[in-house]
Amino acid sequence: MEEGSDYRPWAELIPDTLGLIFSNLSLQEILTVIPRVCKSWGKVVTGPYCWQAIDILSTTLVKLVA
Repeated sequence: MEEGSDYRPWAELIPDTLGLIFSNLSLQEILTVIPRVCKSWGKVVTGPYCWQAIDILSTTLVKLVA
């Protein structure tokens, strides 16, 4: 990034902010897609930020076929 730029890298967002953004995604996306984006996002997914509230009733289990 250029110095003085109005843009900041996604990796520099605080974990609480990323957790709030990720809470709008499906459970499947949080578990399979987000950890593969970058290391900082993977840490957010494994931390408490995405797991403060889990709605088990709205979650459908998907059988993964290898």
